[in-house]
Amino acid sequence: MPRKAIPAKFTDGISGYTADREGNIFNPDGKKLKPTPVKGGTSNAGGGTSTGHMKVHIGDKFPFVHRLVAAAFGEDIEGKEVLHNDDQKNGSNNKRSNLRAGTRAENAKDRKRLREKMASAMTQRPK
Repeated sequence: MPRKAIPAKFTDGISGYTADREGNIFNPDGKKLKPTPVKGGTSNAGGGTSTGHMKVHIGDKFPFVHRLVAAAFGEDIEGKEVLHNDDQKNGSNNKRSNLRAGTRAENAKDRKRLREKMASAMTQRPK
């Protein structure tokens, strides 16, 4: 098991994997899994640009890294969404300190706040 990684309490038949505070996921042999960017929304379907969220391949599943990390560190995510605390628009910061469980409404409010912040920054840029 990698140093500072803890056993993940995952559901859906995923067991033996670990996560560390830096947002990395490890297989039962201790090998770090390579995350894949999610394209075109919140699923692997379709094209488009990356949402910034990352998934890993575990068996026949492709779980979100941020959900795995939050669950591994005891966050109650059942029926909830995992939110990113920072203001990155792309959701790629999966460090434990950056994640929290919340409701769909809280996630929507965060997205709206971030869009408004980005729009404000764009209008204040020198031409």
